Amino acid sequence: MLKKIVLFLVIGLAVGLAIGLYLYNKPHDTAADIEIFEEISAHDLYAKFSMDQKNALATYLNKNLLVTGNLESFVQDSSGTKWTLSTQSDDLGVVTVTFAEPLNQKPTLNQSVKVQGLCAGFLEGDELLGGEIQLNQAVVAQ
Repeated sequence: MLKKIVLFLVIGLAVGLAIGLYLYNKPHDTAADIEIFEEISAHDLYAKFSMDQKNALATYLNKNLLVTGNLESFVQDSSGTKWTLSTQSDDLGVVTVTFAEPLNQKPTLNQSVKVQGLCAGFLEGDELLGGEIQLNQAVVAQ
């Protein structure tokens, strides 16, 4: 009886380990792999979140968006590439874009760019700085 229990546990552990390794090594989806939900400017997207955050989250959360905006800043380090798009709003809100893969070329600041990314949510700002919309698993749109 004890041998059957030990054998069952060993087989269960082996199956669990195999499934875990498969999922760990499975390629992650990027925004390029998913159909675009909506094409929108950074300004209009931020305005929708500022006016009605609850409704905007219900509409855009985990959706693939093609966003156009002016590149305000960028950071490239060991954790990846992150761009900040200006929303040209009065409260200085931004759209932060985190890329799925490191980018080969450095972008030019204050140029209009198009990025495709999955909307991960909205972080509210305070009275001095506006909020931040986050796009993840992004790619530069053509």
